Amino acid sequence: MSRVINYKDLFVWQKSVDLAKNVYLLFPQIQNEKLVDLMAKTSISIASNIAEGNSRQISKEYRQFLYCALGDISQIDCQLILAKELGFITQEEYTPFEDRVIELRKMLYGLISKLKQRANRPPRPVGHSSYSGQSGDSDTSRSERVSDDDSLEDSKSEESATADV
Repeated sequence: MSRVINYKDLFVWQKSVDLAKNVYLLFPQIQNEKLVDLMAKTSISIASNIAEGNSRQISKEYRQFLYCALGDISQIDCQLILAKELGFITQEEYTPFEDRVIELRKMLYGLISKLKQRANRPPRPVGHSSYSGQSGDSDTSRSERVSDDDSLEDSKSEESATADV
């Protein structure tokens, strides 16, 4: 199994970039400049929040950025519905986006749940740490710290975690 090295390896990030690319492909059809600008910012904000959250060393901060990404997903869904209601896109064009939105939402909830479970684990006893260079006197407890290994999500585990959501 391969370990996730950075946000680019996260399946949920890759899917969010695909969503943004597909939203951008709709722009020639949407004849409302303000709606296009809003959709552009919102669609890329999903992937950006996932990336920024992944760079955080504190699990709680990572989760907060994932919650922001969830909010962005709701916004883009609303904007796509508006584009459909205004006749810029058809129901047939909207449906694949609706499916992607649902999939991303499930994946993010799965990742958030996994991070919460990790944060609720009891800290490892001092001297039993498998992490080199860590001491037990850190200001940040183990349950709040995301080590390099902990922040690296296993792509397969992420997919299976979100399949249950």
